[in-house]
Amino acid sequence: MRRRSLARRIRKNWKFVIGVVVLSVIVGTGAALLSVQVQRLQVELQHLELYDRALSDPEKLTVKEKADLQQWYETLPPPTKSRPRKEFSLPRRI
Repeated sequence: MRRRSLARRIRKNWKFVIGVVVLSVIVGTGAALLSVQVQRLQVELQHLELYDRALSDPEKLTVKEKADLQQWYETLPPPTKSRPRKEFSLPRRI
């Protein structure tokens, strides 16, 4: 293909070319964000699996898993005291 004809086709279809480039950028960004979210979900599921094993069979945990659980437990904030809830009551008529 000649350069002139290629340049002419690009000038004629510049909106399409820019649209394809923008669409590919959007799709690439979406794929990257989705990949990060999937990795976070995998990590969360691994933690949940570890907590489940710790509750069901604590004897089968490895030393590293026990250390991870201990570290997680130490980073938890202290429990807060919740105020007792007042019961909802309608105002009395006099």
